Amino acid sequence: AAGTQGLVFRPAIRDSTTASGQVAAAGDVTVLSSQSAAVYVYAYSLSPGPAVSTGPQLLRLLAGSTSERWSLRWTGGGSTIGAFTYTSQLAVTPPAYLFRTSTGQNVVLNTTSSGVRYSLAAWREG
Repeated sequence: AAGTQGLVFRPAIRDSTTASGQVAAAGDVTVLSSQSAAVYVYAYSLSPGPAVSTGPQLLRLLAGSTSERWSLRWTGGGSTIGAFTYTSQLAVTPPAYLFRTSTGQNVVLNTTSSGVRYSLAAWREG
């Protein structure tokens, strides 16, 4: 109606969560539980372990155990890389997100080496 004033509010993200740690061994590690919802990842920071060998090191973020959503590859370039020299970081402001899982799928970190440090920020919805 004419003369009506009001405010528009963006709903707050209700189930925001973070996860961080260091991978003890190569393979799969569940880093964020879905809790029967979809997981929306909006920030990550990933670093190779204390000494990445000269061979390429693959790191993948999966939805569940098989569906790749994000991947990185580090290569030593002929010598070992010192502890945490290289870090990959990326973030967007919610409600934007980098990737999401389907409802009920956990976010799984899969790596070919031990010692990878990770930190992720996400929210759950659904």
